[in-house]
Amino acid sequence: MTGPGWDPFAEAERQAALGRETMLTTPDGAWWALRPGQPWLWWRGSGQWQPLAPPADPAFRASARPAQPQQPVQPQQPVQQQPVSQPTPVIPAGQAVVEALADGRRFVATSEPVSAFLQRASRVISWADGVRHSGSGNGQANPLVLLIGPQHTGQNRLAKGLHDALLPSKVLSNDTHWSETATEVMADAKQNDRTVDAQMRVNVREADDCQPMVYLIEDMDSLVGDVSSAGALFDLFVEVAHNQTKCWVLALAGTEAFYQALSKAAPAVVQRALVYRLPDLTRPAAVEALVDVLAAERRATVSPQARFGLVDLVLKGRAHRSTAGARRVEALVETACQGAIMRGGAPHALYVDMPDLAALHQAAAADAGRKSPAQLLAELDAMVGLDSVKQQVRNLVAELEVDSRRKAAGLPIPQRSRHLLFTGNPGTAKTTVARLLAEIYRELGVLEGGQLVECGRADLVGEYIGETSTKTRKLVQQAHGGVLFVDEAYNLVQEQSEGDFGQEAVAEVLVQMENHRDDLIVIMAGYPREMSTFLDSNPGLRSRFQTRIEFPDYSNEELARIFALMAKSQGYTLAPELVAALPRRISRISRGKGFANGRSARQLLEASIGRQSARLAATPNSSPAQLNTLLAEDLPAPADTGVRMGEGGRQRELPELLAELDAMIGLEPVKRRVRAMVAEMDVDRKRRESGLKLSARSRHLVFTGNPGTAKTTVARLIGEIYRELGVVTSGHVVEVQRSDLVAGYLGQTPIKTRKVCEDALGGILFIDEAYNLVQDYSESADFGTEAVAELLVQMENHREDLVVIVAGYPKLMDEFMEANPGLRSRFANRVEFPDYSNEELSRIFQVIAKSQGYTLDQELVSQLPHRVRLIPRGRGFANGRSARQLLEGTISRQSERLATLADVNAAQLSQLLVADLPEPEDIGVGQGDGGKRKDLPTLLAELDGMIGLAPVKQRVRAMAAEMEVDSQRRSAGMKVPERTRHLVFTGNPGTAKTTVARLIAQIYRELGVLSSGHLVESSRTDFVGQYAGSTAPKTRELLDRAYGGVLFIDEAYNLVQGPEDSSGQEAVTELLVQMENRRDDLLVIVAGYPNLMDEFMEANPGLRSRFANRVEFPDYSNDELSRIFQIMATGQGYTLDQELVSQLAQRVRLIPRGRGFANGRSARQLLEATINLQSQRLAGTPDLDPAALNELVAADLPAPEESGVAQGDGGKRKDLPTLLAELDGMIGLEPVKQRVRAMTAEMEIDAQRRAAGMRIPERSRHLVFTGNPGTAKTTVARLIAQIYRELGVLSSGHLVETGRTDFIGQYAGSTAPKTRELADRAFGGVLFIDEAYNLVQGSEDSSGQEAVTELLVQMENRRGDLLVIVAGYPKLMDEFMEANPGLRSRFANRVEFPDYSNDELSRIFQVMATGQGYSLAPDLLAELPNRVTRIPRGRGFANGRSARQLLEATINVQSQRLAGTPDLDPAALNELVAADLPSPQDSGVAQGDGGKARGLAELLAELEAMVGLEPVKEQVRTLVAETRVDARRRSAGLKVSARSRHLVFTGNPGTAKTTVARLIAQIYRELGVLSSGHLVETGRPDLVGEYIGQTAPKTRAVAEQALGGVLFIDEAYNLVQEYGNDFGAEAVAELLVQMENHRDDLMVIAAGYPADMDRFLDANSGLRSRFGATVHFPDYSDEELSRIFQVMATGQGYLLAEDLVAALPAAVAAIDRGTGFANGRSARGLLERAIARQAVRLAGPEVDLDALPDEELQTLHASDLP
Repeated sequence: MTGPGWDPFAEAERQAALGRETMLTTPDGAWWALRPGQPWLWWRGSGQWQPLAPPADPAFRASARPAQPQQPVQPQQPVQQQPVSQPTPVIPAGQAVVEALADGRRFVATSEPVSAFLQRASRVISWADGVRHSGSGNGQANPLVLLIGPQHTGQNRLAKGLHDALLPSKVLSNDTHWSETATEVMADAKQNDRTVDAQMRVNVREADDCQPMVYLIEDMDSLVGDVSSAGALFDLFVEVAHNQTKCWVLALAGTEAFYQALSKAAPAVVQRALVYRLPDLTRPAAVEALVDVLAAERRATVSPQARFGLVDLVLKGRAHRSTAGARRVEALVETACQGAIMRGGAPHALYVDMPDLAALHQAAAADAGRKSPAQLLAELDAMVGLDSVKQQVRNLVAELEVDSRRKAAGLPIPQRSRHLLFTGNPGTAKTTVARLLAEIYRELGVLEGGQLVECGRADLVGEYIGETSTKTRKLVQQAHGGVLFVDEAYNLVQEQSEGDFGQEAVAEVLVQMENHRDDLIVIMAGYPREMSTFLDSNPGLRSRFQTRIEFPDYSNEELARIFALMAKSQGYTLAPELVAALPRRISRISRGKGFANGRSARQLLEASIGRQSARLAATPNSSPAQLNTLLAEDLPAPADTGVRMGEGGRQRELPELLAELDAMIGLEPVKRRVRAMVAEMDVDRKRRESGLKLSARSRHLVFTGNPGTAKTTVARLIGEIYRELGVVTSGHVVEVQRSDLVAGYLGQTPIKTRKVCEDALGGILFIDEAYNLVQDYSESADFGTEAVAELLVQMENHREDLVVIVAGYPKLMDEFMEANPGLRSRFANRVEFPDYSNEELSRIFQVIAKSQGYTLDQELVSQLPHRVRLIPRGRGFANGRSARQLLEGTISRQSERLATLADVNAAQLSQLLVADLPEPEDIGVGQGDGGKRKDLPTLLAELDGMIGLAPVKQRVRAMAAEMEVDSQRRSAGMKVPERTRHLVFTGNPGTAKTTVARLIAQIYRELGVLSSGHLVESSRTDFVGQYAGSTAPKTRELLDRAYGGVLFIDEAYNLVQGPEDSSGQEAVTELLVQMENRRDDLLVIVAGYPNLMDEFMEANPGLRSRFANRVEFPDYSNDELSRIFQIMATGQGYTLDQELVSQLAQRVRLIPRGRGFANGRSARQLLEATINLQSQRLAGTPDLDPAALNELVAADLPAPEESGVAQGDGGKRKDLPTLLAELDGMIGLEPVKQRVRAMTAEMEIDAQRRAAGMRIPERSRHLVFTGNPGTAKTTVARLIAQIYRELGVLSSGHLVETGRTDFIGQYAGSTAPKTRELADRAFGGVLFIDEAYNLVQGSEDSSGQEAVTELLVQMENRRGDLLVIVAGYPKLMDEFMEANPGLRSRFANRVEFPDYSNDELSRIFQVMATGQGYSLAPDLLAELPNRVTRIPRGRGFANGRSARQLLEATINVQSQRLAGTPDLDPAALNELVAADLPSPQDSGVAQGDGGKARGLAELLAELEAMVGLEPVKEQVRTLVAETRVDARRRSAGLKVSARSRHLVFTGNPGTAKTTVARLIAQIYRELGVLSSGHLVETGRPDLVGEYIGQTAPKTRAVAEQALGGVLFIDEAYNLVQEYGNDFGAEAVAELLVQMENHRDDLMVIAAGYPADMDRFLDANSGLRSRFGATVHFPDYSDEELSRIFQVMATGQGYLLAEDLVAALPAAVAAIDRGTGFANGRSARGLLERAIARQAVRLAGPEVDLDALPDEELQTLHASDLP
C-alpha cells in the first residue's frame, strides 16, 4: 500500500520486528534486504552483499518497491563469509530499531541497538566475575548499569533482558531479578522510620544476602530529589560500585538530570558504568515501532492508516490520561484492540483498522472541545465578587505562561511549589475556584487530567492502624494528573485524641506530593486561623504550601446579586418591589454562627420560594407567570431563615432610642460621641447607596469611667441603635466579665471565649472591668491573655456582625490596651464617661426617689446639693450608686422617724424631709487621722524652718500652688487639668524624707486634696505575704489604712527583688490597681536611693506614668550638718562653748561620706559621741554646777577614728605629678596612658567646676579593663586609686584585689554578705576584680548572679567613695556585661590593654634584668629580639610575665654555666651573655610540642616526598605562598587583607590528613604564623560533655591546649547530630568563640567525609565563613598504595624480595575498596598481615630459626602476601 508519506524501508523494519523478512528494489538498480535481527544489506547485482544503512532522503525511500520472491538473492551467505567488524553501532537520528530479547519480547531502541548493549554488558560482567572467582584472591567490582531516559520507556523490560542475557554465562550465583520503584523505597523508609539513604542501605544488605542477578531501582530522580539524602545515596552507590565481592548487578533508572547529578558526585563510577539511553518516545519512528511491537504481543496487526492514527493520538492528542511513555502507547493500543474485538475481530488474529480508533477519536474530539485558558479565566471573572482571588489566580497563570516561554527559549525554569492554601469562611466558592484552577492548569500543560478530587478527613483517615496510609494513597492515585482538594484540612490534626491517625494522613499526603510533584496539585482549604495552626502541625506543610489565597466574605450587595443569579438559574423572576426590598433584607442576614456566605443567600432564596409556595397554595389556577414570580412578601422575616440570634428586645425606631439617650442625666460627652457615631453610620449608608467607596473603620468601643456612670445602660442603647442602622442584625447585649471568658485549665479558655462570642453574634459583647483579663502578677497558669487572643480572632472572623465594648477605669484600660499588640488597633473609638457632678447626683437622687414613689419636701431639695457635696469621692464612691446609697440612707432614717409616731398617713409615708438626710459619717466611709490640724501658712512655715533642703522646699511650694490654682479653677467652673499627684522621693538616708512626707499629707488636707491627711509608713514586709495569694490582700489592707492620706513606702525598690520575685511583682500590680481605684483621695510617696528608684520604676510599665513627680533630697552640706548638730544639742538642753562652735565645722568635714554616712543621723551620731566624751571628762569632778553639766566644749569632740567609720589604707601619698610620671615611665601601654590622662583631666575640671559652684555632670567612674594576662592591669589600677585620692574623688585610695572565690559563699544566702564585706573593705578606694567574667558561670549560676546583683547595689549605695574596676579577656568581658542588665550602664568606661610588642618585651626584659643588678652583654642584646619573637603567643603567654619567665630561665642557664668556674669576679657574676638565653622549649611557658624545629625547605621537602596527594601538595604550596607574601607586604608597611587560615580537610580514611595537618602546623610555625606549631588531635568525645554546662568548659580546655598550634578535629561532622538533647551544637558555638578569641595564634582543621562536612558547615551560620579553604584528599591509586607499602616496610626495617615486588600490584589490586577500605591504612594492614605471615613461615617446624641469617629475618617474600 502506498500513499503520501509512505516509507517502504520503515515498513520493512516493522516487519522485521515481527519476525518477517523483506526485500526491496530501488530505481538505481540496487537491492535491499532485511532479515530479523540483521542490519540492512545492499547489493548492485554483482559482487558481495554489503551492510549499508538506507539513505534518509524521503523521496528516495518512497521510490522503493517490494521485490518478487523469485529474485535470485542470498543475502546471508556473503555476510557469513565476510563478517564486518565495526564499533558500537549507533542508530541514525530519527530512526528506531526493534530487536528481540532473550525471552522473546521485543525492544524498541533509538540510540544504540539493545543487542549490542546486552553483549557489551555480558562481556564486562563476565570478566569481573571471572576475576572474582579466579582463585587468586583478587577482587573486581561489577559496574553499575545506568538506564537513562524518562519513566515508562522500557526500564523494566531492559533490566529483565539483561538478566536473561546473563543467564547462559552463569556468571552470577542467582537467577532472580529484583525491581523496585522510588515510591516503594520511600514508602518502606517511612514505614520503618528511616531516612531514604538508610532504607537503601538495608535494601543493599538484603541484596548481599539474597544475591539477585539484577537489582533495578526505577525513578531515581525522585529518590535523590531530597537534597538531605542525595549525598548519602551517592556515597552508597560509590560503595556498591567499588565492592569487589558483590556478585549481583545494581541497575539504576533515571532521567538525564539524574545522570548529570551522579556524574558530578561520582565521576569515576559513571565512567566505569554501563550506560544505556532508553528510547525517545517523542520520535514518530519510535512510537510507530512500539505500536507494532505492542500490537504483535496482543496477536494483532495494525493497518498503516490505524498506525498513523495511533501515532498522531500519542504525539498530539489527549485521548487518555496516564503517566507517559510506553504506558500511554500501551493504553491506546489496548483500547484499539478492544475496539477490533467488539467489531467482531478474531481474538487470535486481530486486525486493527481505523474504525477501531473511533472511541479514541471521540475522546480526542471531546478533548478538543474543552475550554481554553482564556475562556476559563473569563468564567472566573464572571463570578460574583472575589476580586482579590481573581487577581491571584491571574498571577499564577502568568507565572506558568512565563515558565512556558522560558522553557521554549531553553532557559532554566525556577523551582516553585504549586500547591495552594485556600482560606476563608464557608460558602466563598473555594471549591468552584479549585475546579476552575484544575482545568486551567490542564490547558496550560501543567496537569494532564485536570480532574478535581474532593475529600475531607473521613476520606483520608482510617479507623485502625495501617488503614490511613492505604486510604490516602488510593485517594491521591485518583487525583494523579489533577487536583486533590482537601476541605476543612485542619480537621486532619486533632490534638485532643491520642489514638488519632490524622497526622499519619498528613505525612502520607506529603510523601505523595513529593512522589508526584510533577503531576499532582494539592489544595488545602479552611478557616484562616485554623489553617495557620494546621500548617504548624507538621514541619513539611508550610514549605509545601507557600501560596495562600484568601477568600473574603461576600458583601451584602454581592449576596443580593448571588440571590438574583440563583433565582434566575432556577427560572424565577423577581418582582420590582422584591428587588427594592432585597438589599435591606440581605443586611439582616446574621453574619454570626451559621452564616455561610453564598449558601446563606441560597437559604434565603429557598425560604422565599417556600413562602411563595405557601402563598400560591391558597390560590388555585395560578398562571405560569405567577408561579415563576417572587414578590417582596415572599421574603422571610429574619427569624425564619434558619439562623438563630440573640434577642435585641422590642424593636424601637432610631429617634425613640436617641431620645432615651438624651433624657439620661449628665453624660454630655457620651451623648455627643454616640450621636457622632450615629452620624458616621448614616453617612456610610448614604455613600454605600451612592456606590461610593467606604473607609474601613473599627466599630468596637472602649468605655472608660468610674463605677456607676451608666456604661452598661449606654451599651444596651448602642446595641439597639446599631441594629436600627444595620450595623448589627440583632442588637442584643451579652454582658460578661473575666470569669465568663477565662477557664481554670489549659485549652478551655478559647472554647469559653468562642462560645461567649457566638452568643453575642449579631449584637454587642460588653466586657466590664476588661483589664482584669490580663493580670500582671499571675503565674503562667493565668489564661487571661489566652482569652484576649481568642477574642481578637473572633472579632476578626465576625467583624461584620459583632461589636465588642470593653469597659473599666481609664488608666487600667490604657494598660489593658498594651497587653496585646492587636487591641489598640481594634478598639479605635473611646468613649469617656465622666463622674457625675454634685448637681447631677442631686438630680439622680430625685429621679430615683420619684421612681420609688417618694416626694421630697422643699427644704430637703434645697439642702440636698450641700449634702451631696459631703459624699466622699474616694474609696467607695460610685457615682449614681452613691446617690442611691444616700437615698437608701435617707429612707432608713425616715423609717426610724416614723416608727415613733402613732398615726402615720400615706402622705407622711411617701414624703422625705430634710431631717431624714443622714450625717456624712453614716454613709460608710471611714477616714484616718491626720493629727491636730494646722492651717496652710503654719505648715509652710514649718517647712521653711527646716535646715537646708532648698530644692525640696521649692518643689513642695510649687505643688501647693498648683493645688490652690486647681481649686480656684474648679470653683469658677473651669476645667481642671488631669495630673498625677503621686511622688518619688530620692536621696540618701537621713535627709528628712519622712518628715517632709508627713508635712505634705497635712498640706494636701488643708488644700482639700486629701480628706484625712494622715501618714502610713510602710516597707516591703508590710506588702508581701508569706504564701502564694496573700500579697494582694495585704496590699489592699495597707491601702485601706492609708485611704484619705499618704502611703509612704521607704526603700520602695526592695518591693521587687529581681525578675523572679513574683510576690513583689504582685504587690506592685495590686498597688497600681488600688492607686487607680482610690485616685481621688490617696497619695502614694515612694522613697529610696536615686538609681535604685530608677530601676524600680522599670519593674512595672505602670509605675513611671503614675509617679510623674520626683523630689530630690540632696545630702546636707558640712555647714548644714553643723547647724543640725547645734539645733539637736540645744534641743537636748546643752550649750556649746565658742571654741567648740569654731572647731565644729572642721570636725564635721572629717565625717566620712562613705559607708555609714547618714546625713542628719551622722550629725546625731557625732553629737552622741560628744556627749559621751563629756560624760567621761566630768566623771571624776565633784560638785559640778548645772552649767558645767550642760556645757559641751571643744575637748568633747571625738577624734575622726572614734566616729565609727573605718577606712582602707592607700599607702604612702605621692602628689599627682609624681603619680602621672610613674604612669608615663611604664613600658608601652600608650592607649592606656592616654585614657588615664583623659580621665584625670575630667576629674580636675570637675573639681574646678565644683569650686566655682557650678553643676557637675553625672558620670559613671567605674572601669572595665580588657586585655590578656601580664599587661599591667593591676599596676595601673593601683595607680588610678592613688591618682583619684589626690584628686579628691576617693578618700582612701587603697586597692582591694579580688576574684570569684572572694565573692561566692559556700551555701545559699552567704554570697551577698561576702560581697557586702568586700565592698566594705574597698570603701574609699578601688575594688579590683580580676577575671570578672568568672563571677557568672552560665545562666544556672545563681550564686554568681547573686554576687553581681549585690555588687551593683553596693556600687549604688557607695557611689560617692568607691571605684570598681573589672578586668579580663575582651570577649569574655563582653559576655559578662550581658549577665545583668545593670552592668553595662554602670561600667561605661573601657580601657583596652594591648599585648606588648616584641620590642616592648625586650625592653621589659632589660628593665627587669637591670632592676635585679644584671648587666647584659652586647651579644645578648643583639640576640634578644630574635629570641623574644620565639616566645609562644598562645596558651600560657603572659606578656610581661613571659618576659620575666625568660629572664628567670636566662639567669638559671647563667648559673649552670658559671657553676664550674672558680674565682669569678663580680662583673662576670652579674653579666648575662647570649649563651645564657634558653632555647624556646626551656623558657617556662607550657605549650604543646611542635616537634624538633626544622627549616621551611626541609618541611616542604617532606611534604613533596609523600606518596600521591598531588592536589593536596599544590594547595599547601599555595597557602605557603600566600603567607610569605603577606609577611613581605607587612614588613613593607603595606595593607594585608584579612583571611581565615582555618581549613577543612575532606577525604576518605587513611589519606594522610593527620600527617599533612602536622606538617602544616610546623610550616606555619616556621612562617611565624603560629608560635608553637604543635598538633592537638581531638574528636567529639574530647569536646562534648555529658550534662548541661560541661561542654563549653571541655571545648575551651581543648582549644587552650592547642594555642600556638593546630587543633585537628577528625570526623568533625559528628559534633552535630540530628537527634535532640545533644550538646554538639554547644561545642561548635564555643569552638567559634575560641577561634575568634585566639585568631592570631590558633589554627583549626576540621576533617571528614565530603558530604558530611558540607552538612557540618551548614550546622552553624558561623562555620562556613571561618573555614576559608577546603583541601580534598583523593583516594590513593593501586600504584600509590604499592609505593606506600614499600615505604612503610622500609621504614620498619624490612627488605622486599623481588618476587614480592612483582606480586605486590596484584595483591594491592585485590584490596576491597568497599566498606572498610582505608587507603594508606589498608596498605598498612596488608603489610602487617604480610609480616604476620612471614613470622608464621619462619617459625614453622621445618625452619631452624636460630640458623637463619639476619637478612632473611628482614626479608618479605611473595608467599608472605595474604
